[in-house]
Amino acid sequence: MRFRRVTISGFAGVARSVTVDLDAQVVVILGSNGFGKSTICDAIAWAITGAHPRGADPRSWYGSGETFVELEVVTPSSEAATIRRIVSNPGEESLKRLKTSVIVRHFQEQLRGIEADRWLSRWLQNSTTDELDTELDSESAIAGQTDSFYLQQDSLRAFLATRSDDERFAALSQMVGARALSDLVSAFDSATRAWTKSVGQESSDVDRLRADVDAVRVDISAAERRLESARAFGSSTVEAWTNRVLAHVSTSGFDESTRVAASPSELVRLMEQGIAARDAMRRHLGRLQKQASIIESRLSSPLQNESVSEADLLELERNIQGLETLRLQATAAVEEARRQLQTAQTRVEELRALAELALRHVSDTCPTCGQDVDPEELTARLNGSIDSATAMGLVGEGERLAQANLTRDSVLTATRAATAELEEARARRDALQRAEAVRTSDIEELARLKAEAGRIIHAALANDPQETQPEPSDAVVTIDDWIATASDLLSEFRTLEPALALASTESRMAHLREEESRRRAEYARARDALDARQRTQALAESLLRGLRRDSEDFLNERLRAIQPILDQLYAAIDPHPTLRGMSLETRNWYGKNRLSPVLIDSAADVKVDDPGRALSTSQANALAVTLFLAFNLGLQPTRVSTVVLDDPLQNLDDVHLLGLVDLLRRVQSHRQIIVTTHDATFADLLARKMRPTDEGERLNLVRLETWDREGPRIVNEQVQADPIPMKLAAG
Repeated sequence: MRFRRVTISGFAGVARSVTVDLDAQVVVILGSNGFGKSTICDAIAWAITGAHPRGADPRSWYGSGETFVELEVVTPSSEAATIRRIVSNPGEESLKRLKTSVIVRHFQEQLRGIEADRWLSRWLQNSTTDELDTELDSESAIAGQTDSFYLQQDSLRAFLATRSDDERFAALSQMVGARALSDLVSAFDSATRAWTKSVGQESSDVDRLRADVDAVRVDISAAERRLESARAFGSSTVEAWTNRVLAHVSTSGFDESTRVAASPSELVRLMEQGIAARDAMRRHLGRLQKQASIIESRLSSPLQNESVSEADLLELERNIQGLETLRLQATAAVEEARRQLQTAQTRVEELRALAELALRHVSDTCPTCGQDVDPEELTARLNGSIDSATAMGLVGEGERLAQANLTRDSVLTATRAATAELEEARARRDALQRAEAVRTSDIEELARLKAEAGRIIHAALANDPQETQPEPSDAVVTIDDWIATASDLLSEFRTLEPALALASTESRMAHLREEESRRRAEYARARDALDARQRTQALAESLLRGLRRDSEDFLNERLRAIQPILDQLYAAIDPHPTLRGMSLETRNWYGKNRLSPVLIDSAADVKVDDPGRALSTSQANALAVTLFLAFNLGLQPTRVSTVVLDDPLQNLDDVHLLGLVDLLRRVQSHRQIIVTTHDATFADLLARKMRPTDEGERLNLVRLETWDREGPRIVNEQVQADPIPMKLAAG
């Protein structure tokens, strides 16, 4: 299958519809960087596989119209077909959920959906059957098929430098048609690892069952030792201990029916309860004694406050009332003296003012009565009146006011003293009343404490034959003795416990033996199942090794088949002056098949298994083109008879550039060649070197002259056939 024409619309940087004529044995696409050369190549790959070779969003950057690529092809039997790939959900924002659909027109048929996918898969996988066992349903498969006919500009050295050796093996397996075998090995390897993991888990379960059996065996051994100890004791020893316990608990207040019906374990429980109860009694009795001692100490001290009678308080109150009456009288006297003083002061001021007014009108007659007077004598008499009026009547009033104030102050002082005495007397009376109330409360609390202590003593010594109740201290001693005896009996019980538990131990032994039998059977079944799974695991690992070996052998057989082609192409491009040979070698490393390209210097018997480090960038790129063409020609991974090389002269020097042109000339008769380049000189060299020599052949030169938001502007040129196969260039 070769390409005839591609129409691109709404794809990447192409907004409008652009058609490129590919109906030629050699197609050279010339354009500056960024003019859309790689976009045309990506569109061809996307139309065939449905996956963008660079993993990008195929929709136009400017979001205009429908995204589709229509590729016209011709089959080896000259049958024409059209492949139309479109984005079926253009409004989807997530690239992962973006979907495409394909339509194939072949003869008069129009295939859609799964039928169209199967038609494409048949051509891509070089299959002659109508039904395929596997579809192109994985990213790795699609990438492998794309790499088989499309050498991208940015992945020229990927096969040599950036891909690991196991990735190279997987990629080459895709090209040689060993994809199904590789997938089988991968799936079998995954299943084997899962099986091994489950076997490991089952082994852990078997170990746990074995540990359970051992644990039961340990319990049986311990029970056997207890049985031996129990049988060493006689029944008389147990009976004697029981009688002593019954005699001791008879002082505990337990009823007779309880004691007679009690088993040894029940008697132990009763004694433990009795010890706990008596210990609580002892501690509570101690607290009561301490509280009673504190109260008795307070009661032994006499009251410190003197008694104050109500008569004394009434006398003090009457005294204060009398003083209050005197205070009111003294206050009234002070107010009256102050009023008299103010009246005298007013009268003096008025007389002085009258005398001063008369002085201003003194003459031969009196200014008030009009009688003849001696002016000098009248003036002297008026001045004397002014001087004597200042002190007239004021001295006596002032003395009376001072005396009234003194009397009032003395009464106030006496009242305060009497009030203070009354408050002090009341305080003494209240303090005495509180002290008496506290003493009364203490007497009542002491009586309560003694009554409670008596009840405790009576409860602890209910069966004591004494006629008089002992003191608390004696009761504590008696309680301690009872606790000590009970503790000794409990300690003795520990030695008798195996004998007392003989029946339960025998029952326990029977149960343990049944449990051991059950667990041994479960362990045996699990062990047998594990052995079978381990045999299956060993067989699976053996089969996996065989599959890997067969996969490697199959690939080596295909590599040996293409080695002559690889030798011819490598010699044609001649990338290194001393490393003149090349081979592809496989090996198995930690269970993984791996592939490494090896450069060989036969004269010096030197091999270099890392070309990425041994070659320069130019040499490595030339070698990458050689490998690509050798795989395409020798392995025939697909029925696509076209090779697409996107700007292969990146970083090539002049020598390797000429070698590349010579290499392409050798391939020209076997494959349709589509080459993109940004170098006009290289394009002219290709057009001259690979020009058609027969009228039925064509070389198409596609020029991308400009690029705008709608896409590139394309000019198609046909290179005319030249029947002269070789020419000499003028010097």
